[in-house]
Amino acid sequence: MYAISFIIRKKFVSKSNKSLIDQFTEVKSKVVVKGSPREILSGISGSVSPGEVLALMGPSGSGKTTLLSILGGRPARADHVEGNNDEPYCKSLKRRIGFVTQDDVLFTHLTDGKTVITTIHQPSSRLFHKFDKLILLGKGSLLYFGKASEAMPYFQSIGCPPLIAMNPAEFLLDLANGNTTDVSIPSELDDKVHMENHDSENNNSKNDCRPSAQDVHEAGLLFFIAVFWGFFPVFTTIFTFPQERAMLNKERAVDMYKLSAYFLARTTSDLPLDLFLPVIFMVIVYFMAGFKATATHFFLSMLTVFLSIIAAQGLGLVIGASLLDIKKATTLASVTVMTFMLAGGFFVKRVPPFISWLRYLSFNYHTYRLLLKIQYDPVPDILTTTAHMDNGRLKSLLLLR
Repeated sequence: MYAISFIIRKKFVSKSNKSLIDQFTEVKSKVVVKGSPREILSGISGSVSPGEVLALMGPSGSGKTTLLSILGGRPARADHVEGNNDEPYCKSLKRRIGFVTQDDVLFTHLTDGKTVITTIHQPSSRLFHKFDKLILLGKGSLLYFGKASEAMPYFQSIGCPPLIAMNPAEFLLDLANGNTTDVSIPSELDDKVHMENHDSENNNSKNDCRPSAQDVHEAGLLFFIAVFWGFFPVFTTIFTFPQERAMLNKERAVDMYKLSAYFLARTTSDLPLDLFLPVIFMVIVYFMAGFKATATHFFLSMLTVFLSIIAAQGLGLVIGASLLDIKKATTLASVTVMTFMLAGGFFVKRVPPFISWLRYLSFNYHTYRLLLKIQYDPVPDILTTTAHMDNGRLKSLLLLR
């Protein structure tokens, strides 16, 4: 589902100063997970004037990146956005908005930033006091909007002072996370913050709408396990028939054995050696990565990798026997395996319908889905879609010219 009701009110302050005033009211965003909508942003309002820096703060999954993407006119395809608007996003307006991602390429001699909206995780005290305005988010709700210098006095005035002297940014993140060790939280904010026990339950189940960075890293590792043990067997078995073709033709000419007997004996004799390295690999990597440390989950993962190896060996034998030319077989295998990897469901999320059927031919796709199923039951839909993860540093900038 993808529907947008434009939500930004833009004004020109004067003819001589063409800087944009960014005002947004009641921004709401929803994603559809397994057929049911989940609210990511619930009525966020704010504004920023020319020459000001507006910082968006909050814990992971609070909606910072979603809000910034909406303000920059780049909502995700899965978002259903609602809000008020006086002027729609037209091409001329979008040309006045610069969206700077975390890993961007810029000319060092060019500078801009009349109006800056940025997401940042935990700035230092010195950097925090340089912000003009601040938006603090918690579970998609607005906890604070106003001058950054007035954030601490505001929370103290409503009975939420820090119990010890601390960095303002650290205090605000503790507040949004529901960390009550050093923060006194009033009852009116309880339903808007991330309580620690609630987060721990979500992390244990690994089925939250917004996965943690560890979940995404684990999913990535599972995919590369599936890819590696798909690449390796294909290229080791490609050379079997081309290299033994002369000997096989000689022995078959005198009816020493059937072709099926040769194939079965060759495959069976190579299987123990082919499975020795994956066993060593899985014993080290599985427990080092912190996957579910139970015998059932480990042996199911091992079995899945074994089946992937057998399927990959079959593909290599078919390619080698079909072409009987090492160079041609290697080229075809490279193209085939790369196609299977891209259709595996990790790199490319939105495959055009006319080639989407390729994933069902990819053993990488099936191996990856099985490994996810073993670790996450049921598998969260968000792990197979694009997710924006915070990494504790400056995320991105929105420049309004």
